[in-house]
Amino acid sequence: MRETETSIDNMLNAIQQGIFNASTKKRLDELEATKGELEVKILQEEMQRPLLTREQVVFWICRYRKLDVTKPEQRQRLIDGFVNAVYLYDDKIILTFNYKEGCKTISLHDIMGTAYRSDTCASGAPY
Repeated sequence: MRETETSIDNMLNAIQQGIFNASTKKRLDELEATKGELEVKILQEEMQRPLLTREQVVFWICRYRKLDVTKPEQRQRLIDGFVNAVYLYDDKIILTFNYKEGCKTISLHDIMGTAYRSDTCASGAPY
């Protein structure tokens, strides 16, 4: 990016000195296009790898240490922190988590074991 910006500055200096023809215009256009592409690539890289320090990650995770999971609102906070969405179908459940590539499909067989039972006859939490 720095090299491209320097080249653009050099071309602009040449134009200011009166050196302007089809070749300089073409080269300036190429440099401007390259600069635009580099800006997009840099933004994409920054979005893929946000710059978080170790301390920021530890702080975020440690916030959940003091939650009292016997209280419904604090259980909800815990779920909201890690689970993005839950999609319930007749034969499967799709859980989408709050991290990269966070989609996992779970079949009812995985949840219920070998026997499918309705909620009315369940005696507790899923196996």
